[in-house]
Amino acid sequence: MELPFTEGAGTVAHDISGNGNDATFCSSGSAPVWTSIGVAFSEADGATESCFDTAVTNWGALFIYACPYAGAIPNNYVTQANGFTASGLWGPTTLSDGLGFTGTPYGAATYGIVPTLFYVPNNIYPTYTTQIEGGCHVYGITLGSTASGTADRIYVDGVEQSYSSQGSSAALAATTGHYQVGCTANCAGGHWFEGVVSYMVAGAAGQQYTSQQVVAETNYVRAHVEPRGAGEFPYAATTDDTIVAIGDSLTAGAHGNSPEWPFLLQTNQSYAVSDLGLYSVWAQDLAAIWPQRENSYYSPLATKQYCHIWAGTNDVSSGQGQMPSSAWQGLEALARDCLAAGGIPIVATMISRQGFDTQKNQLNALIRAGWQQAGYAALDDIAANYPQLGADGAWANTTYFYTDGIHLTGPNGLCDMSTGYGIVCVAVSGVVNQLDAAERRRLAEPRGEARAKAAAASSAAQRRLASLLRWQ
Repeated sequence: MELPFTEGAGTVAHDISGNGNDATFCSSGSAPVWTSIGVAFSEADGATESCFDTAVTNWGALFIYACPYAGAIPNNYVTQANGFTASGLWGPTTLSDGLGFTGTPYGAATYGIVPTLFYVPNNIYPTYTTQIEGGCHVYGITLGSTASGTADRIYVDGVEQSYSSQGSSAALAATTGHYQVGCTANCAGGHWFEGVVSYMVAGAAGQQYTSQQVVAETNYVRAHVEPRGAGEFPYAATTDDTIVAIGDSLTAGAHGNSPEWPFLLQTNQSYAVSDLGLYSVWAQDLAAIWPQRENSYYSPLATKQYCHIWAGTNDVSSGQGQMPSSAWQGLEALARDCLAAGGIPIVATMISRQGFDTQKNQLNALIRAGWQQAGYAALDDIAANYPQLGADGAWANTTYFYTDGIHLTGPNGLCDMSTGYGIVCVAVSGVVNQLDAAERRRLAEPRGEARAKAAAASSAAQRRLASLLRWQ
């Protein structure tokens, strides 16, 4: 089956493979919406999910170009359940049988796609990867077979991923019933895909691909979708100078009060401020979802755009084997993302956290040693400069920390030293003002240097003239 999703209207996506496996809108739920880059699926409330029914009853390989919605990524805990997790890209119609493909959360990585094969009846995941993905990609899957001694393989843009679990799932694919693009409530444990699918190729059961064939198929799919503009995430069209606070629940101001600390910053010039704090998010997640989320907050028309990046505490405390080095790699990637968007990146150190101060110190050592090489313009060393927050055991002080030993108190509408979030506000304000002052000095230096050089040249000319007069 080969579905290019270029119809633009109607209820049928036509199979151009010659096998006649056209797909039609699912009879239940809301209808997908045609767009210029493919077909958009949405999950409204878990009962009106949208999908396509195909005529495929079994499969052995899949190549699908998918883009989860940017708008689906929440800013707060309440909407987290309907967030970025892109489940149910391809799955069976019944609970009784069938193997599908989904993007499932990995540990606390609720906001990134982790390509995964799932088996509906037992709600198990025979093969899933470790790499968190964001943006638009060609996802490739080939099913292995125990009979032939082959394993499942998952590819992203033609590159095979590393695995947390790798099975041989061909026998788990359904032999009766249909498969769906987008999936109803029966697939992926009740999750549904929210985003756009631009192209899809499903290969027959038993079909094997070499790595070269995977790359060729990936390039084939990409060549058909990119001319439509798929994978392009627009920047903002504002001229405002901006400060975008990027991070986890500490940036979101969890257990504090409104307005959150980013909106209380005391800067020496005016900035448009955005708070993009996400609950439970890892630094790696934030880097993965940057194209769809942060890009829309940056503009090539603006003069100055700061990215204040404060993340890593969830990486090192997740219980998923994430090391401080993994958190630092996520922070390095975020610096690259910010610079690519035309921003000025600032990185903050991790503060005390109950049970994880050792990991805090390890991560902060990496940050302090590597922030300049990573491309950050400044280090916001909250942990060192404000021991009320950064010292080992500081989490126990309820003047500054909430009772969970993670989050902070305040800010009570104040950017001051009286509460935990107030201190963060003071710290970030100071770093931004220091960068602004350095920028003003830099802009003034060429004029000052020119005046100094002119004065020196004039003085030299006067000395030469005086010397000539003495010799006359």
